[in-house]
Amino acid sequence: MRFSLVFVLLSTFVAGCYDSESTGGGPEPREVCGNGIDDDGDGHIDDADQDCWRDAGVADSGSAAVDSGSVTPPAPRLVNVRLYWRSGLDLRFGQVQGCLHDGGPCIVDRLVGTDGPCSTEGADAVVCRIANVAVGTRLDFNAYGERSDGSAVWGVGLAGDGTVRTIGTMYVSEDRDRDSSYDVDRTSAVVVNTEGDGRNWSIVVGR
Repeated sequence: MRFSLVFVLLSTFVAGCYDSESTGGGPEPREVCGNGIDDDGDGHIDDADQDCWRDAGVADSGSAAVDSGSVTPPAPRLVNVRLYWRSGLDLRFGQVQGCLHDGGPCIVDRLVGTDGPCSTEGADAVVCRIANVAVGTRLDFNAYGERSDGSAVWGVGLAGDGTVRTIGTMYVSEDRDRDSSYDVDRTSAVVVNTEGDGRNWSIVVGR
């Protein structure tokens, strides 16, 4: 009788240890992010599964969700840009105008230089210094001048036969070391942009 009681108690203990409802049949499955499979069987795959929520662009299979606001993007590198148009003409007024693009529409409607408006009077040259332009920004610009008789001159325009023509010479330089020398000549990187109805010089700053 004593042996039978011990056997019954031991059998009950062993059966309880392997009860599928209490143990779940083994470790709980976990979603493996990025393999295209619903690993944990909750009906959500990879980034649709809450287990895979994390900062965009961070791949760490099986990691727990993290605070999406914890990563601060690096600040853009800034440079100074100088535009210099020598028309070779006797102008009573000259000006550089244009638009800065930061991956979208114009940031400004007209360029304003470090020293004020990008213009000068009574000379054949216009100098425009623009400070703190983010590297990668697209800069479209044109030069405009007026002769003594009031006729207009554009640095980039269309000839009578519809071809693009340029008047004078446009020089572009960048100060990548943030001093005052503007010693990185970017003139060779300037192209004529005929996007839409515009006829401008165009350059991607810092590239």
